[in-house]
Amino acid sequence: APAAELVSIRISGGTSSLSGAVAGLYLAAENDCNIINMSFSVSCDIRRCGVCKTPSGSTTSVPQMAYFFDLFRRANPDCVLIAAAGNRAGYREPPVAMPAVFSGVIAVGQSNDTGTGAAANSLYGEVPTDRYVLAPGGSRDLADAIATIQPYRKAEALFGTSFSAAFASGVASRYVCGYYGGECGGSGTGGLSLPDHVLQQMT
Repeated sequence: APAAELVSIRISGGTSSLSGAVAGLYLAAENDCNIINMSFSVSCDIRRCGVCKTPSGSTTSVPQMAYFFDLFRRANPDCVLIAAAGNRAGYREPPVAMPAVFSGVIAVGQSNDTGTGAAANSLYGEVPTDRYVLAPGGSRDLADAIATIQPYRKAEALFGTSFSAAFASGVASRYVCGYYGGECGGSGTGGLSLPDHVLQQMT
């Protein structure tokens, strides 16, 4: 969709917060965005004290977050929500991260280098099969890196489902164009809402 307009909303300034993410969603909705790409994930993993390792409990209420996203979708029925499923390498049968795990959100995992399946960081225990897709997310190999960072003297490759979600959002924009009568792809609505149309085309 070459004519698509991008609205960049920064939700963190080095330290991410749930309130920043919520504010970003409302700003995107106020700007009449058809697609909201959420290249972030929220964890409810139990935190432990750095000294004594005592569990301090989760700082995120899953029911409250699920309720918020349900209300947000109802208030913005023509908005497609796409989210990174989370980088979970090293976990045993890890869950898909929030908000990708919530109903109505297209969850995006990272495909492997050959495009034949999921990458090591996207081997989740269970995925929402009706709204789950894989997309490229970069590589650990600097030669194939999508982006790099150089915190010290040596460059490091950046990769993960945040990049995958961005790729998926680019594909979704073509189906949005088709939904509104453009020639990009997936023309016609079939009587579906915009989010359902995009979901049908992508999965």
